[in-house]
Amino acid sequence: MDVKNVFNMQFMFDGASSFNQDLRNWNVDNVISCGTFWSGSSLSEVLIPIFTKCNPD
Repeated sequence: MDVKNVFNMQFMFDGASSFNQDLRNWNVDNVISCGTFWSGSSLSEVLIPIFTKCNPD
């Protein structure tokens, strides 16, 4: 998935109870807003991308 131009991923997978895909290859270098990225979802912590400019809590 080409997300290199995305700046805001806040609440992207919030509450996604049936989603558990590998997102580690996503280029999230430009993301500056990612709070609550995966809260309440079934997404495993080991499958989320590595954010460098925000905290996806």
